[in-house]
Amino acid sequence: MLALCATLASGCASRTEVIIAVESDIPTLDRITIVVTSPSGAMQTSNATFGTGAADLVRTLGVTWSSGPTGPFVATATGSRTGTTIVSRSAIFEFVPGQTRVIHIDLLARCQGVTCGAQQTCGESGCRPQMLAPSELEPYTGTITSHDAAASTVDTGPGIDSGADGGADAGRDAFVPPVDAGSDAPVCGAETCNMRDDDCDGMVDEDFMLQTDTNNCGMCNNVCMLAHSTAPTCNMGRCTIGTCETGFQNCDGRNSTGCESDRNTDVNNCGSCGMRCRGGTSMCCMGTCAATCP
Repeated sequence: MLALCATLASGCASRTEVIIAVESDIPTLDRITIVVTSPSGAMQTSNATFGTGAADLVRTLGVTWSSGPTGPFVATATGSRTGTTIVSRSAIFEFVPGQTRVIHIDLLARCQGVTCGAQQTCGESGCRPQMLAPSELEPYTGTITSHDAAASTVDTGPGIDSGADGGADAGRDAFVPPVDAGSDAPVCGAETCNMRDDDCDGMVDEDFMLQTDTNNCGMCNNVCMLAHSTAPTCNMGRCTIGTCETGFQNCDGRNSTGCESDRNTDVNNCGSCGMRCRGGTSMCCMGTCAATCP
């Protein structure tokens, strides 16, 4: 029902599709998450992480309609820093049959800490309805026009989103290859897991199975490393425990904490999960409850 459209420059215009473009004037964001929820509750998620310095924006997610109702769909963009949400914004939309439209979701500094009412979201002029009017879904013309959320006094030149001279563009589109600074021609190479079409084949990260890749589980560069777990696996985009190291066990039932319990010393899980040492034998010695340990 939902599918990623990996290339913005070709192959998408004839589809029934919406491209969600996110940019921000908050230079300290280190992660952008875009989630699109269908009328049935199915979700499509895209994540982008950044290093130090200003975020590399605009970021885009192309969502293609194939069957079922054309709306309402909910698109939510969230900007975070070191795991803490800084700003979030939502838009409700419907697909336009046979057309590709663009939705701009700007994550603005002025919206930090702003709480809006039901079915409202913070925008350029304060709280506004989440529901987008048909006129707010811009026709896709082959390029994504930046809103220049991080405006300054000069244009940044070729290879960047098409902003007007006199205002610096917010950054490169996601899902497109890097370009040569002189010729603006695509620079193609080996595909890496980075949400870009590095090898210019019209597909993004196609060599990586995010649902099963233990080095890119659920998102690029998310390596499955779980405490005291040997050979962890990636199942449906989530890191899961393979087997526990000798002497350790998974007593809380959560994959995220790994094999957290040492059966030789854990008084609440002594020898096996749920075996608690109490009363006169309140110590766990080599997996056995005892009054004292030798």
